[in-house]
Formats: sequence, structure tokens, C-alpha cells
Amino acid sequence: MPTSTARIRRGSSGFTLLESLVALAIAALVLTSLYGAVTRVASVRRRTAETAKRVTATRTLLLDIAREVEAALAPDAPAAPERFVVTTPDDAAPPWSALRFATRGRSDADTPDLVSYHVEPRAPGRGVIVRRVGSRFAPADRPEPRGIEALGDVVRFGIRCFDGATWRSSWTAPELPRAVELDVVVDDGAGGTEELRTAVTLPLGTS
Repeated sequence: MPTSTARIRRGSSGFTLLESLVALAIAALVLTSLYGAVTRVASVRRRTAETAKRVTATRTLLLDIAREVEAALAPDAPAAPERFVVTTPDDAAPPWSALRFATRGRSDADTPDLVSYHVEPRAPGRGVIVRRVGSRFAPADRPEPRGIEALGDVVRFGIRCFDGATWRSSWTAPELPRAVELDVVVDDGAGGTEELRTAVTLPLGTS
């Protein structure tokens, strides 16, 4: 009987070293799991924010291009420098079209602008859409104006023109197309892509 009482007293005096180590190990595992969960949530939230930022930037650029295309000016002559031109890449090149046309521009100035959009490579399969603006009255020998990087991480920049009957991936006709479709695909930063597309009708297009 005294022996049994002594054991109870020793057991109630506190945790043993082994019990303390086990408790610390369990607490460490729980904290590690919580830290991993918080880190994953933060990473997902960061990728979501970056994706939303890319999509917003892409949508803004598409709307800007669409407004300029909608205000495109018909050329005065078939070979005029302000002729509406869309070129497609070579078969082995990335799917990046190029666009050039004359427009009233974003500022609605009295003097029309010659605007061009093309993609410059930055990494394999990735590029930056560059916007250049010049004057339609500039001398032919004037150096090409410096471009402004409008959108990065571009995987595809596609342009199609509607001639009233069919959609064409290139446009070299002397008149304006009836409508233009713009298609941009960007890297979403998480191993995938985001695609946005819009179309605009040209009031002065071919009839």
C-alpha cells in the first residue's frame, strides 16, 4: 500500500522528460503543417493576384487597340504609307502577327498618327507587344520611332480581318477591312495561359 501511494505521488509531480519531448515533437509537427498551409495559401493568393493583373493589362491593351482600329483612316492612295496592313509570321516563327495603320489616335488630335503593333521576343515562345507611333507626314527617311512595351509574357498575338465574305489572317488590300479580330494569349505565371479576344467593326471599311 505505501508503495502504491508513492508511485501516485511521483506521477503527479509533473511531466517526465520523455513526455515533454513527445509533446514538443507533436507541437513542432502541428506548427510545420500550419506553416505549410499558410505558405500554400499565400502562394495561391499571389499567383491569383498576378494572373488578375495580367488579364487586366491584356484587356486594357485590347480595348486600346480596338479603339484605335475603329478610328482607322482609309488611305488616300493604294500605296499610301497609312494603308492598313496586317502581316503574319513565318511558319517556323512564333504566332505573332503585326499591325500597322493610320488612326486619329487615343488623343483625338487633329493630326493622324501612324500606329504599329508587333511582338519582340524576350524568351523562347514569349515576347512583348511593342507599340510605335509616328506621323503620317514624317519624311520617309526619318528613323523609326522608338517603341513602347505595352504587354509582356505574350504567347500569341493574332489578328484577322473580315473582307465582307471571309476572315483573312493577313491584309494588304488598299482599302480598310470590314472588321478586325484581335486575339492575345499571355502566360499566366502558373504554367498555363490566359486568352482574351475582341472584335471591332470599322465604319469606313469596305462595302
